[in-house]
Amino acid sequence: MNPLTAMIHRLIRQYKRYEGQADVALKFLGGLVLFFVLSGLSMGQLGAGRRLLLTVIPAAVTVVASPMVVLLLAALVACFSVFVVSVETAALLFFLLCLLFVFYARLFPTESLILPGMVVAYVFHLPQLAVLIAALYVGVKAIVPVGAAVFFWSHWPLMQELMALSPRANFTPMGSLDTMLSMYEVIMGKADWMSWGSVWIAYLVAIMAGFAINHLFVNWEREKALLAAALAAAAGLTMAVLFGGAQIHLLSSLVQTAISAGLMYLFLQAEYVLDYPKAERVKFQDEHYVYYVKAVPKLSWPRQGRHPKA
Repeated sequence: MNPLTAMIHRLIRQYKRYEGQADVALKFLGGLVLFFVLSGLSMGQLGAGRRLLLTVIPAAVTVVASPMVVLLLAALVACFSVFVVSVETAALLFFLLCLLFVFYARLFPTESLILPGMVVAYVFHLPQLAVLIAALYVGVKAIVPVGAAVFFWSHWPLMQELMALSPRANFTPMGSLDTMLSMYEVIMGKADWMSWGSVWIAYLVAIMAGFAINHLFVNWEREKALLAAALAAAAGLTMAVLFGGAQIHLLSSLVQTAISAGLMYLFLQAEYVLDYPKAERVKFQDEHYVYYVKAVPKLSWPRQGRHPKA
């Protein structure tokens, strides 16, 4: 075991001692970040006090809530934050989120958490981290939430323009139809479908490549899957910029992909490390089948003293 892996696992052992309290703290912290970002859709019109309540209370609920409840809370906070700025834009956002719920989230609630997670990752300029997590742990089911996250983030400037076009102060039930028609014209004229689609396809290829290699049952399959997904994401984003008209900064995206891959590698080391040189192959049979089993032990180390060299 290399020194980095040994250090990570020493930290994990300390975490295990306080796992219950740490899980609560991490869920609450993740909820704070998520709902702080979503309440920011109000563009400062919520006020500091109401934004604090809209962040802390849902974050506290996420500690004990199921994934479906977290998704519903996130959708409600997002819609309400937009509602205080523009009623018509909030209605449009509510419609889009309802489509996601009906056709995807109610079927795959856990996988749908990739959508708010990736939105938060965008805020930290590391959306590729969510893509790599999806590639190694979710697979094809992540295509929809990843695509939705890319869509919402790439069209955030357009949403701001729609909110400016239809401020809540000017809302009247009779005038909302004319406002919606004006919003439709803006959407059809300025929505960048090509840019969004090319980035989505790049992430789709990365997810498929990583998930496929991760299920090949070869040595170091997780590390190879991570490398393949990262390289596919980098190549796909390059193609999206050069030929797909993607409105992203290529060099920054490549750096973000490398950083995300490094963080994901550390996470894999923290989860477990397999000792491939000590792998065993076992053959046994019953009345119907002959079984060929490859058993790879997890790398272990003494509790005290220096770690053994791999």
